[in-house]
This record gives sequence, C-alpha cells and structure tokens, in this order.
Amino acid sequence: MQCPHCKEEVLDGAVKCKHCGSNIAPQGGQIASGQEILRFDAQDVEKNKVLAIIGYIFPILFFIPLVTDAKNSIYAKFHANQQLILLIFGFGGAVCMVFISIILAFVPVMGPMMGKLLRPAFSLACLALAIIGAMGANEGTPKKLPVIGNLTTLIK
Repeated sequence: MQCPHCKEEVLDGAVKCKHCGSNIAPQGGQIASGQEILRFDAQDVEKNKVLAIIGYIFPILFFIPLVTDAKNSIYAKFHANQQLILLIFGFGGAVCMVFISIILAFVPVMGPMMGKLLRPAFSLACLALAIIGAMGANEGTPKKLPVIGNLTTLIK
C-alpha cells in the first residue's frame, strides 16, 4: 500500500505514514466487518473536531453535529453517539444516586456519609469519561468510552 501524500510504501492497514507522518485513511473512514470503525478520514476529523469536543464538554449539545453540515460525517456521528451515551449514563446515574442516598440515610452511622461520598465519586467518573472522550475526539481516533462506550449505537 502507498501513502497518498508522499507515495512511499507503507504496511497494509497502517494508520500513519512512517515516512511523512501523515494520517492514512480512506474517504469517510475505514469500517471493518461488524461495523467497527478502524480510523477516520483526516479531512473529516479536522473539519468536525471542534463540534466533537464541544459535545463532551457539554453533553446536552450532542445533537449539534446532527443538525449542521457534519450530519453526514462518520466521525461526528461516532462522537455524537458516545456523547449521548454519556449524557444518558450521567442523568440516569444521578437519579440512581439520589435514591441510593435516601436508602443509605436509614443506615446508622456510615450510611449518610456513604451517600455523601457516592455522588461526588460518580460525578468525577462522568468527568473522567468526558475528558477521555474529548481526548479521543481531539486525536481523531475511534476510541469508545471505557465501560459505557459499547452499550449501543443510538445514532446511525
């Protein structure tokens, strides 16, 4: 296989050219069997990177790429899906934390303290997932969020 930029020979399946350092990906991104995205098109990534990162900072804005020119972008849809999963996880988890805190309030001595520690721990976990997602969006890689990223594909 040849690098499309410098025309030097590179290994089949290479993501970066070892000669010029440019990203190697077919138009729109390469998809393996089973619909697993292996890599994104470098132009697609550069064009939609800001939208993908903003969605991790404010997950409620996951839909922005879907109503702009990025609606046909595999890269933008991938990250919008991950952002929607993060939003659902964060909202659902917050509701669960309220109920768990109420239940723990009835446990003598340690219960109320555990309830007060669980909510910030969950918030920090959501923040860590958002940071990991934003870093993946910045790199232009199809990394799914740990733990929750494989739940489902909600946006096709």
